[in-house]
Amino acid sequence: SPATALTYTPPKLSMQLPFAFDSAEILDSAKSRLDALGTALQSPELIDERYVVSGHTDASGPNEYNLDLSKRRAESVKDYLVAKHRVAPSRIVSVGRGSSELIDPIDPRAASNRRVAIEGIR
Repeated sequence: SPATALTYTPPKLSMQLPFAFDSAEILDSAKSRLDALGTALQSPELIDERYVVSGHTDASGPNEYNLDLSKRRAESVKDYLVAKHRVAPSRIVSVGRGSSELIDPIDPRAASNRRVAIEGIR
């Protein structure tokens, strides 16, 4: 129907950045990807879009600690984009997911589970 054709869908964006064990510090290897993202977020096509940055941990450690660490990971990515690329803070929602959404549930302590995911808000 014509109404369906007019439904707005924000640009899709999905990126995952790895983190070291027990750390919320952005790895040097991830900074170039964040720099590319920061530049893209300031482009005319994306300047009005909003994003959610979700922090994740592996399953090592207590749930409360993992939730806090995941929040700090998400905040470090948001802070980097705001400080270095002048992305408006209101465009980024940061949340911590702890170890509740493992990428590798077969190996709950795998490094791949320690990450931040960035996605467009639909």
